[in-house]
Amino acid sequence: MAIEAGKMRHRCQLHLVKRDNRDASGQKVAAYELVRPFWAEILSAKQAEKRIASGKDYPSAITFHCRFMPGVELTPDLAVMHKGQYYDIKEVENPRALNIELYLITEHSL
Repeated sequence: MAIEAGKMRHRCQLHLVKRDNRDASGQKVAAYELVRPFWAEILSAKQAEKRIASGKDYPSAITFHCRFMPGVELTPDLAVMHKGQYYDIKEVENPRALNIELYLITEHSL
C-alpha cells in the first residue's frame, strides 16, 4: 500500500508516558513528555481489521497510519495524542520492514 499524503490530515503528537509520578494526594498519575509531532491517517475499525492481520483483538482500538519515524523507537511506554485525547500504543506494524510507513495500533488511555 502506497502512502497517500492527502489522507494523512490529522495532526498528532507522540508522547513519552511516565507512569510513576504522583499528585499532591499521593495517587499515581501519568505525565506526558512530547517526543515529536506527526501527521497521520486514522483508520476505522473495519479498515484496520482488513489491514492488520496479526490475529490479536483490540476491540476499542484506533489505528494511526503514518510515515516511518527514523530515530524513534516505538515502545509501549509511548502514547499518541490526537484532539486532546491520549492513546496508548499496543502494537506497531512496519509493513514488509521497508521503513516507509507505520501502523500504530492504540487504545484510548483512561
